[in-house]
Amino acid sequence: MQAFQQTERSQRERGMTLVELMLVLAIVGIVSSTAMVTLSPEPKMEDQARRVAALVNEASRQAMTDGSLPPEIVATTLVEARRRMLVTTDTDGHQVLDLQQFVFDEIASSSDWELRKRSYLGNGAFVYGWSLGAQVTPGSSIDVVGPRAGDPFSDATIECLPNGTCAMEMFGAPANGVTLYLVDPKFKDDPLATNRRARVVIMPLNGMATKALSGW
Repeated sequence: MQAFQQTERSQRERGMTLVELMLVLAIVGIVSSTAMVTLSPEPKMEDQARRVAALVNEASRQAMTDGSLPPEIVATTLVEARRRMLVTTDTDGHQVLDLQQFVFDEIASSSDWELRKRSYLGNGAFVYGWSLGAQVTPGSSIDVVGPRAGDPFSDATIECLPNGTCAMEMFGAPANGVTLYLVDPKFKDDPLATNRRARVVIMPLNGMATKALSGW
């Protein structure tokens, strides 16, 4: 009888130990997940710039794969580019990055830009403006703040030629490269908040040389 009572008591003790262990593990898991969320840094502006640069690089590669447009199409449409990245803004205020392809039908005598890929910039970033030329050194200035009458959410377009060269304006204009300027909307008027600014530098040689750099 005594042995049975000891066995029952030991089983009960082991059961309580398992329950306590499960509670401890649950508490540790909650604390760990909370700490990870608390300590996770906000997305870096340079990471957002890398997304834009990657899309320009993709447009450059695909433009080279597409090849040149027929001369008669160029003469009719005044378009030489095969791919482009179009920056627009949706109704929620988020900037949209569209990768488009210029397609044509010689028989039907039709041509147009068609969407091939769409992505979005994060809430803490938008393309604030741009300047002609590849500004690789800090301290560069913006030539155009919002391509439409100073609107920071207006469109910007990067076009890529069949040789891989990408720039803001292609037909009849030299490809000198271009720089896009990204900023966190909360810090757009704070020149000291360099960690909330980034730029995408598109080299004049070809879009594959596009770089994402921190600050302006």
